Amino acid sequence: MAFQAAAGLRKLNTTELQRGMTIVELMVAIVVSSFVLFTVFYTWNHINAHIAKSKNRTQLEKETDRIGSLIIAQIRKSSEIISWNDSRIEFINPNGTDTIVYYYTQENLLRNGDTVRTLIPDAKIMKFLLTDKNELQSENKKSTLLDMTITIKNKASDTATTHYNVQINQNSKKNIGSENSWGF
Repeated sequence: MAFQAAAGLRKLNTTELQRGMTIVELMVAIVVSSFVLFTVFYTWNHINAHIAKSKNRTQLEKETDRIGSLIIAQIRKSSEIISWNDSRIEFINPNGTDTIVYYYTQENLLRNGDTVRTLIPDAKIMKFLLTDKNELQSENKKSTLLDMTITIKNKASDTATTHYNVQINQNSKKNIGSENSWGF
């Protein structure tokens, strides 16, 4: 009996040693490995695309903020707002020697006739709007609270919009009359 048990044990060990992977097991391993690698690759690409889109969006928002801050700073430092309407504002340059006119045509935001350029290639200013936040007050008001809205759109059709409020502490009126689109 001990001899039979030893023979059976030896036979079991020999079978295990001779046994290798069959072609079916190898194919299953390749399919499972391929599925895992595809999933990892797809996930990696999806994450990278999301990061790139998020980065572009952040750059667009920063550029909108940069342009808006620049214009608002000039308006705040100005000694006089000459005139303004929904898409145009004219004011004395902060150094007091000249005037600055920002106006929006259907295609561009212009500063004294020159296109305001963005630092992002293929991005375009799509909206420049000035609104009087306290328009419902009397006509004899001493100051005006303007809301300036700027929207920039990039080639991927992402947009970023920013709003700025600026208090004009002087008697200024909104120009409603017809002015030519160039603002002069």
